[in-house]
Amino acid sequence: MTPSLNPLNLPVELYAKILCELPAAEPATLKTVVNFLSTSSLLRAAALESSVWARLYRAWFPHDDEVKEQERRERLQGNVRLMFIERCAADRRTLRLLDRIRTDPWSRHALGPQLVQEMSFDVCDALQREMQLPIPKVFRDPCTDSMHEDAAPEALPRRFWANAMLGATARYHAMKKWRDLCVRPEEHTFEDVLLGFSAFTDSPLPHEIVQHLDTLAASCRDRLCGKDVQVDPEEPDYDLRSVVLAIRAYIHEEGFALATGDGLPNPLSQFPHYVLGPGRSSTLPMSINWVFAAICRRLGVQAAPTNTPGRVLSYITSPLPTHGDILLDVCSHAPPTVFSSKNVETMLAEAGMSADAEHDAVLPARLPAILQRAAYNICNASFPFVHGNMVTEGPLQHAVYAANVAIAVVYYQDEAVRRHASLRMNVPQQFPLDVDVILDVLRITPAPATQLTKLDMFGLGDVLSAFEDSPNRRSPSFDLHKLFIGQVITNPPLDYACVLLWKVPSPALAYTLLSRQGISEWQTADEKIPMPWVAPLTVEDARELRRAAAYFDQYFEDVIIPCEDGTGGRFIPSKELQAAYPDDLDIGARWTTKELEKAGTGEAGVAH
Repeated sequence: MTPSLNPLNLPVELYAKILCELPAAEPATLKTVVNFLSTSSLLRAAALESSVWARLYRAWFPHDDEVKEQERRERLQGNVRLMFIERCAADRRTLRLLDRIRTDPWSRHALGPQLVQEMSFDVCDALQREMQLPIPKVFRDPCTDSMHEDAAPEALPRRFWANAMLGATARYHAMKKWRDLCVRPEEHTFEDVLLGFSAFTDSPLPHEIVQHLDTLAASCRDRLCGKDVQVDPEEPDYDLRSVVLAIRAYIHEEGFALATGDGLPNPLSQFPHYVLGPGRSSTLPMSINWVFAAICRRLGVQAAPTNTPGRVLSYITSPLPTHGDILLDVCSHAPPTVFSSKNVETMLAEAGMSADAEHDAVLPARLPAILQRAAYNICNASFPFVHGNMVTEGPLQHAVYAANVAIAVVYYQDEAVRRHASLRMNVPQQFPLDVDVILDVLRITPAPATQLTKLDMFGLGDVLSAFEDSPNRRSPSFDLHKLFIGQVITNPPLDYACVLLWKVPSPALAYTLLSRQGISEWQTADEKIPMPWVAPLTVEDARELRRAAAYFDQYFEDVIIPCEDGTGGRFIPSKELQAAYPDDLDIGARWTTKELEKAGTGEAGVAH
């Protein structure tokens, strides 16, 4: 007699409720639901309940492309299980393509834009999960990181390329929105101007910044209602002047304030994630007006920035013909100007401005002009930190890059500019998929050239040139006396570095080195590098180099540290470097064995 598959004799609804109580984001929960589908008709019915799949869908896919999501929902008639299956299939395809991008340096420049455009934000949840893969234990901080979970295969490069893809997607959409803002400004708001800047940093996705603004606006509404300020324009006691002053007061109470003192503002002061976070107490007038306008829009008030020289004011449009429009200095406590007329000359006079001032000094400015002004603000704040034509790596480099892209988007709307201008831009090494994204958004078709020449337009040619004629084989004369990829050396100008690439041009042997200061070139006319320059690699050194070099994860996937003192230690290159230098992994292993033999030790203590 076959035992009952429902020994408790529970109804379908109760089984479904049990499934709904399981932690939806856990893979084990999804596995349980799938198992229910193939067990019995009763459990299958429970697992097919829409409430079960709705919870799974929200947990696994909190982000999406709004247009694609609406189309999917309509096409699948709201069947959440089928939507879930389709999203999972898209995630799997994305990760397969991402593996090709990671391992093939030349196909990535065709596949990257394809993924960005086809998948969009639909796959950002899969990319974020990839970015959380457990890394080799040697790179973990034992004080803060769990040491129990084993590392995922090739976790470092996989995390790097997932982050690069997610960032390229965010920047692609930011640039597209800026381009559309320049063409159809009437369809956009001030919020769209600054929102895109944060896509050029390791900041939250635009959805999360919007959610932060939603939370601020809800808090502001509660604060105003608590002070008996009427926020409904349909009510007879609604007073626009009182509302905008109350919103300004709320912003000040929340700590938003101008930078003070003689120092220049932080270059990130136009970046929403910074303005809403640590930079709110020391920012620029435009950023404070941006927060003000975003809150106003959510409370039904139409506020837009002016392009007033030396400051940015907020122009508030009155919904009532009986009440004049308002000009407000959001950054101060000055009383607002309530205009008595729409006549610009009268408005300038009432605002205390010169009669020959530009109209947008008292009227809403064109959004492209505000975008350009924001970009120039970033450039001006960054100027003292720029050395020649180079910018130090990190947040400052990202800020300058964002400003340059914004300026290019504004200027390249002119077809004559696109046809005749020579575009050169330093793309941060951490953003290797941005080249074709920029060209696509700016609608630039480069003259026929090699991929390397196109990359060189954006400052990426030097590093990637090693892959132009790969693989790079070692000749019989290129023996163990030559450095190999992943070997660590001490070099007085660089202090401490590892070999990233090598070339054998005449007359000098050239190496590309990765150090805490970044990527640099080093050449020696003597083909034999003195062995005293080779350095041990300890756990602390490995962690420090990875921490300091932002794109370490692109090029190295693990580390071998056989001895506590670092003897024979070396980094394991990523698959793309192994393909470009197919002999170096074996050379490195032989070198480690030789160093251990010289030291009279074994490999029992290998750390990786």
